[in-house]
Formats: sequence, structure tokens, C-alpha cells
Amino acid sequence: MGNAQSIEFLGEVGGQAAESNDHGRLVLSYENSCLHEADVKLLEPRGWINDEIVGFVFEYFANDQFKEISKDICFISPQVSQFIKLYQGRSNEEISEFLKPLDLSKKKYIIVPVNDSMSGDSIGGTHWSIMAYSKDAKKVYYLDSFGGYNRKHAIVLWNRIGIHLQAFKDAPLTEVPCPQQPNVCDCGLYALCFAEEVCNGLLEKRKDFYNVSFGPLHAAGTRERIKETINRLARN
Repeated sequence: MGNAQSIEFLGEVGGQAAESNDHGRLVLSYENSCLHEADVKLLEPRGWINDEIVGFVFEYFANDQFKEISKDICFISPQVSQFIKLYQGRSNEEISEFLKPLDLSKKKYIIVPVNDSMSGDSIGGTHWSIMAYSKDAKKVYYLDSFGGYNRKHAIVLWNRIGIHLQAFKDAPLTEVPCPQQPNVCDCGLYALCFAEEVCNGLLEKRKDFYNVSFGPLHAAGTRERIKETINRLARN
């Protein structure tokens, strides 16, 4: 996502006065994502990444960074994954109808963010992890930077996506050894790094695309790389 630059959008964005709400001024509108000052502030050291940042990065992966292979990948947004997980009271047909526009059956890969929140009103939660489905390998790879903390939530998502896509449910959930976070606040960064490294592996056509490796400094530097990307897009 490039080298880091400082981000300052307290006045105008794109030459027009920025929209404001309870989360502060609008910093960036990109595809289906809207980032406000409060969201960007979470990218400061020790900030806890929220669903808006995760959703934005997934949008950026699909529409820019990994556009070359995005036709084969579905990046499921945090909002959609949370809806699927907490679908109590809805019929299987409703869930299937909800997922139909994603054309999951036509995708070779599906990347899903996993959050441990059990609230139907907001995502919140305390931990992020990632699932990556491979149609060819017939497996769902699970990457968690905190010792499998979110595994039970991943299993719920795995089963419920399987309501719509049987091949997803038939694929065993395979926990992959991966870098572990050194603190309690970087899980969102690690989840995004996992997703990015998985996509790099797919871009490079590696059979073991799910095997990721990086150090804490790379994960920490992702905060600055995301800020630089937001800065660049907002100035265009």
C-alpha cells in the first residue's frame, strides 16, 4: 500500500468541504466505504482497527491493489460476515437470497473477516481473524494471530456460508500456523496482513498461498501504509 505519509484532513477533501457527523469529518469516500476522522484515528499506534477500516482495505484490495485477480476472489465485508453469523430467526432461504449477489459459486477464492462480537447492532468485538476458501483445494484456511481465539466464530460462519454454498461447507476448516501478535491491540492489522499475504500468494500462483510470514514491524508498519493509501485516494 506504499510508503507512509502524514494524514491531515481537518478542512477539505477533494476541494470540497468535508461532510461531518458524530465520527468527525468525512475523510474519504471510496467505492462503498466512508471513512471519518474517528476511523482514521484508530490507525494511530495501539488503536483497535474497526469494521470501517477492515471494509475499506478489502474494497481497496478488490478494486485496486489486487484488481488483476479480483474476478476470482470475493472479499466478504465485515458487515456481511457479521450479518451471516448472527442470522438467528432468519430462514436458510433468506440467508441464501442475501448472499446471492456475491456470486460465491463463481469465485475460486473467498476471503472472510471473522470477529468475535455477538452484537447484532454493531460489529465491535475484541478480536479479528481471517478465513480463506479455495475452490480448487476444497479447503477453508483459518488464520488467527491469537492462538485460535476466534475459531468458534469461524466455525459458525463456515457453517452458515455453507447454507448458500455447499462446497464451502464441504471444505474442511484448516487452521494454519501463522504469525502471532505481540500485544492485545494489533489483531485487526494482523488479519489485514494475512489477507494481503494470501492475495500476494495467489498473485504469485503459489500452491501454498495460505502460508504467510512476516514480523511485528511489518504489521505495525501497516498502520502507516493504510494511512498513506487513504491520504493518496482522498487527494485524488
